[in-house]
Amino acid sequence: DSLATGPVDSPATGPAITSVLWIGDSVAADEAPAFLAALAAAGLAGTDGAWAGRRFVESDGVVPADIFPPLIADAEADLVVVQLSLWDSPFALDDLRTAFTWFLDLVAPSDAQVLFLTP
Repeated sequence: DSLATGPVDSPATGPAITSVLWIGDSVAADEAPAFLAALAAAGLAGTDGAWAGRRFVESDGVVPADIFPPLIADAEADLVVVQLSLWDSPFALDDLRTAFTWFLDLVAPSDAQVLFLTP
């Protein structure tokens, strides 16, 4: 028997992604050049929002409520990729849940999708 040719029905894939915001701490900042290069090679726009000490729980003079709102607004990304590593790890799980919920609520009005990952 032969293989079918012509249009093939496929499942919905969700909204198209054309731009990505990369967020994280110093580990993400080190990974940013390769991550952004991979996005560019795939024809996607990328914004680097990673830097040393970036975190979701306020501490040591880092105030997420001052950092993330303008970053999300300025990037106008379809997808926000959050690389989690060292700076948020010492906090209690309840503090992290509260902070991540705040962040998801912050991103929601932009209609961007959010992906959390670890190195």
